[in-house]
This record gives sequence, C-alpha cells and structure tokens, in this order.
Amino acid sequence: MTDSAARRGLAVVLAHPDDESLACGGTIARCADSGIRVTLICATRGQRGPATGVHDSAALPDVRADELERAAHLLGAERVRFLDYADGMLRWTDPARLENDIARVLLEERPHDVVTFGRDGLYWHPDHVALADPVFRAALRLRPRPAVSCVVMPPGAVAGLVAAVARRVPHIERSLWGIAPELFGHGALAPERVVDVRQVMRRKADALRCHRSQLADTHPLAAMTLEEASTWLGFEAFHAAPVEGFPSSGLIDQLAGLA
Repeated sequence: MTDSAARRGLAVVLAHPDDESLACGGTIARCADSGIRVTLICATRGQRGPATGVHDSAALPDVRADELERAAHLLGAERVRFLDYADGMLRWTDPARLENDIARVLLEERPHDVVTFGRDGLYWHPDHVALADPVFRAALRLRPRPAVSCVVMPPGAVAGLVAAVARRVPHIERSLWGIAPELFGHGALAPERVVDVRQVMRRKADALRCHRSQLADTHPLAAMTLEEASTWLGFEAFHAAPVEGFPSSGLIDQLAGLA
C-alpha cells in the first residue's frame, strides 16, 4: 500500500459473527496491517447459530457478539457495528429498511472501500443473499462512492479442506454447520481478484476459533492444521459488485496485485 492510502477506510458488511473470519479474515488482517481503518458491520448477533458450550440460550447473542469483538481485535479491525436484526430473518426484512440502516452506518464511517456478500451469499445462505443488494444500494449513497467488492468462496476450497481434515481425523464432521461443502462457491460469479492471505493465515485461523460457540471439537475448522488452512483457505476471492456506479478499482485490486 502507498503512503497516500495509509488511512483509507474499509467497511466489511456481513450477516453473522464468524462470517468475517471465514469469508475474508485474511484480507481484513492484511488491510489492517497496511494501516487501513477497518470497520466490521454485522447485521445480526447470530442468535440462531449453534451454541457449543453455551448453557443459557438467552446469553447466546452476547456470547457471539463478544466472540466477534475478539476476532476483530485479532484481525486488526478497529470497530464493530451491530445492526441488531434478528438472525435468520433478513430475507423477511423490508429491504428499504435494511438499506437505510446500512447507509446510516456507512455515512458515519465514510469508507473508501466496501466488502460484502455477492448475490450467491457465499453458499446461498438466505440471510447472506438478502444482504447483498441493500448494501449495494446503500453504498451508492456515499460521495465519493466507495469501491464495492463481493467476497466469494473459491470453488472446491471448502470441499478440499473437509476432505483433507477427514483423511487425518476420520470421525470429523463432513460439512460446515450441516452445509454441504460443495455449496460453498457454487453458482457464484467467477472471481475477478484473488488475495493471497497465507502470510496471515495463523491469525485467520485463530480468529475463526474465537467463534467457539460455533465450533464443536469435530468441526473441520476446529480440527484443521495450519498447513491445511493455508492450503485451502489461504486465498480469498472477490468480484466487483454487479451494479453500475462504483469505482473500477480499490483496495482489493491492490491486495491482489492488480493496481
């Protein structure tokens, strides 16, 4: 990164605690290491997710929020902003309301770049899918407009990781949270930019494991080695937002060596 970009701002807008670490934790870490001011904007507190080790379900939203704060700290993000929507209900939420709430936070943060889900939702998660277009429309309100990039899972990455861990740990779960590995990246727009995050892979793996309530001991992300993580999760993929009106180049291009 150049000195002129030293305090650029990046806003990462995702749906649940742990989305940030799996989808683009390495990119967050690399941006933070380069002096970028990173803000995580999380639409929900993940209150419908698994609750490994959490005996009081009413406490789960606070547990997951704390896990996200700790992951953000490890990755180098400076702020976490919660929109406090109900987990699992984004697809039933008025898109205009969601857009307005996202726009309010973006206008306060004034990022130069935004990262969010593509319309495939990383693996067709309804909350993720519902978030994409409201983020695009909210970002169009900013002046100057930010570059907007959509994170997508490289095809075969999760399937490769699960298979690699299963060869070493036969009793491991063969999915991520019950989601077939083949769904990650399936049907997404082709990646246009790929960011090598292997240099910060230990932090990405540690950030994922901050989300302890989501990871039983038999979960592949809990059991993977650093070498397995680097091989299968060491590259993060993006494409430009599929709408007109945004700059054609931004931080992701720089990290990918395209600018």
